Parts: sequence; structure tokens; C-alpha cells
Amino acid sequence: MTDLREEDFLGRTGDEILDYVKKQRWFGQKSLEPEHFGILDIIPMDDNRTFFLVIARIGFSEKRDAMYSLPMRISVVRDQDTMAQLYSDGKVRFVQDAFYDAEYARTLTLNMAYEKKFTGLHGSVVFHRTEFFSLPEFRTFATIRSEQSNSSSVVDSSMIMKNYRYLQDGENPDVEMAMALTLRTEFRNVPKPLGYAVYEGKGMKLFTTAVSEFLAGSTDGWTYYIGMFRSMIERMEDFQSFRKEIYGLGEELGELTGKMHESLSSVDDDSFRPESMEFSDLEETVRGSIEYITLSFDLLRPLSGKNREYTDRIEKISRKGYLQDVAAGMLSGISVSELKRIRIHGDYHLGQILVWKDAFYIIDFEGEPLRSMTERRRKQSPMKDLAGIIRSMDYLVSHVVMETGNQRLTGEKDRLLKDLREIIIESYRKAFKGYWKILPGDHELFNLILDLYILDKSSYELLYEINNRPSWIEIPLIPVMSILESAGSRKDH
Repeated sequence: MTDLREEDFLGRTGDEILDYVKKQRWFGQKSLEPEHFGILDIIPMDDNRTFFLVIARIGFSEKRDAMYSLPMRISVVRDQDTMAQLYSDGKVRFVQDAFYDAEYARTLTLNMAYEKKFTGLHGSVVFHRTEFFSLPEFRTFATIRSEQSNSSSVVDSSMIMKNYRYLQDGENPDVEMAMALTLRTEFRNVPKPLGYAVYEGKGMKLFTTAVSEFLAGSTDGWTYYIGMFRSMIERMEDFQSFRKEIYGLGEELGELTGKMHESLSSVDDDSFRPESMEFSDLEETVRGSIEYITLSFDLLRPLSGKNREYTDRIEKISRKGYLQDVAAGMLSGISVSELKRIRIHGDYHLGQILVWKDAFYIIDFEGEPLRSMTERRRKQSPMKDLAGIIRSMDYLVSHVVMETGNQRLTGEKDRLLKDLREIIIESYRKAFKGYWKILPGDHELFNLILDLYILDKSSYELLYEINNRPSWIEIPLIPVMSILESAGSRKDH
């Protein structure tokens, strides 16, 4: 049994831990240079004080700081999980990252089972379980080392434990959304939430751990369907069969998305209840798109020299004042007086949908990890999610075309994507009963507003591809150009 004290992290030990944190995939401020390492709290995680949760505050030169959770144990031996040496009472010991210790996961699970509370220097960590929780047998334990914004481990291939590394004050949307959908609606396409742990102290509420059902053998939708459709194309004899599968997937995803939004809009709680949309929501969306497009076109000019078609089109669209005029034209005449905002997924694509036992399960409702909890919990138009899944299907089809080089599919691609959009929308509206209370009932207005969100999504994708995967540029560039040119044509007439 060893206690940890704030003074233990002064000097060399704190510097070594800071060096360890900077090298981790989950450290989210890699562009900033840390200047200070401090301790906000130290909380024992078991009665024997074998494990501790250290909440660290890391300061940066830009006069901002960030909080991180660091699960720790003390050892007399150095191993691969050692974070730093600890100098105390004339002895040298080693601070190790307890996340990689199976016994730490077992300890947290038992704490959740008995809803324990542990008090530290300035606050407490309280464990909660849901009606779905059952105690595992702890036969197996594995860590998922590919995680970035958090660290996850799997117990008995039935339970996944997410340790949040970057901590922010407030309700956690990842926990909140899964709990609302499974406990307060009929929606069942989410892994069951099993429990969570929260630190409360110094006027803050920090979610440190969340445990949910692990769908052993599941595959994310992107990986699953890339493999499936590539295989189909390589042995394709009947293009109609391929088209049927693609259209069928679009119909299923539209239905899944519509049911999710139907359920989220029905939760009887102020943080979920639909609220009136503001015109400024659309203005903000379009403004962000134009900023991305302007940056992208500046970067594209030297890259597009080999393709005269794109060079001429980009020059026309990006001439002085044209983009701003087109943006104003896209918003002209649109009324949001009957439209509503609801809680949405916010980062919705095939990679966030698991395929398991012939069913879909939606995961990762946490939003963008570096945004504030307030921003991540903000109500938005469900059009953002709908645009996300339409764009994801575009990427799926386009990637299969690029990988296989199939001439028939290449020639059919534009028609496939146009049909897919309509299939997804139709299926979505059928599943989202009463969608017209949230979204436009008029088909033309529905598509005009959807285009704003598709432009927002594809303009972000375009900038990303220019900087990271130039060979994929056409996938987002085509819808960006199409939407802008169509809007420009309406403006000119």
C-alpha cells in the first residue's frame, strides 16, 4: 500500500510524466508546447490504495490549459508501461500507466458493480451502473492500442471499458446519448451502456470512465462494405446484382438514420427536446463551407494544372466575390420558421456504424473530442447526420471504383450516387415519422437545405484530402463543384 501525494510530482517526476503524456496518441494538443504539469486531484481507486486516478492539469504557453486523467500504480520494477521514476523517502520507485494492467480494469468493474465512491484530495469519483450491467468472470483482458482520444480495454469479449484521457467539465454526450436511446426510447441499434464513473470536485463534473456492451466479432461499416463490394466487383457477372446491393444498403442506412433521429427527438428532456432553428445556424454552416472552399481552391490551383477542366471551373467559381454571391444566393428565400434543431450524432459515417449479427449498431456519440462539452451537446439540424451518411456512401462507391478500376462501374458511378441520395432520403423520411415537424415537408426546400450541409461536409473533406490524400481529391471536389455551379446558375437566372 503506497499513497501518492501532490509533492511526489514536483521536479523530475512531473517532467518525466509530461514527456510520457506528450508521446501518447491520445494527447490532443500536439501542436502546442506544454510548459507546466500540475495536479488537480489524486483519488485512490480501491480500498487497498493499489491504484490511483491522477487528474493532471497541463499548462501551455498560450495561457490555456487542459486536464487529463492518468490512472497509476506504483511498482518497484521498471517495465514498458512505466511513466516516470518516483523519488520518495530515499527510495526510487516507478509510476506506471495502470490502464495496461488487467487488475485495474477488474478493480473499476467491481467498483461499478457496487457503485462505490472514492474520495481524493479535493473531490470524489462515483461509480454508476445501469440495468444492463452484469459482473463478468474476468477470464480475458485486452487493450485497444489504436485508440486516440481515449484508451479502451475489453474484458471477457463482452465489455468494453473506455477510459477518457482528455477531460472536460460537463455532461458527456457519449454516455448521455447512449443512455437516452437505450433507456428512454425503443431504439435498439446502440451497444448497451453498462455504467460510468464521474469525478466531482472543485465545481466540476468530469466523466472519467464509461463501460458498454462489446460486440465481439463486429466490423465497422466502412471496412465491411469495402470488402464486400470490392469482392462483388472482382467477380461481377451481373451488374444488376451489384446495383441492387448498393441500393439496398442505402435504403437500410436511410431507415437507420431516420429511426435514430425519431428516437432522439422524442426524449422528454430539456437537453433533447426539439427547439426552433435559427437562420444564423444556416449562415454559420455556409460561412464555414466558404472558408474551407477558399482555402482549398488556393491549394488546388498548382495541383490542377494537369486537368484543364477543373482549372477553368475553379477559376470561374473563385473569381472575386463570386463565392460570397453564390453563398448569399443559396440562403436567399429560405425560411427556417418551421424547422427545429435536435440532438444528433454529429460525426456520422460508416466508420461509426458496426455490422454485427446482420444488424447495425451506432457508436461514438462523443463528437469532436477537442471541442467543449457545450459545443458537442449543442442541438443541430438532423440534416448534418443525413449529409454525413450520404457523403459516406459517396466515398464507399468512389473508393470501390478507384480500387477495382471496373469500367462498367466507373461509367455508372454518377447515376448510382444520384439514385443513392434519393433512396436514402426516401427511406429516411419514411422511418422518421413526423419528420416534417423538424425538417421541411416540401421536397425542393428539403433538398436545398440538405445541399448546404452536403457542401459543408464535402468542403471539409476536400481540404482534408488536399493535405493528406491528393489521389482522393475528386471524391469531395465533384459535389463541391456541382452544388456551387448549380447555385451559381440559379443566381445568374
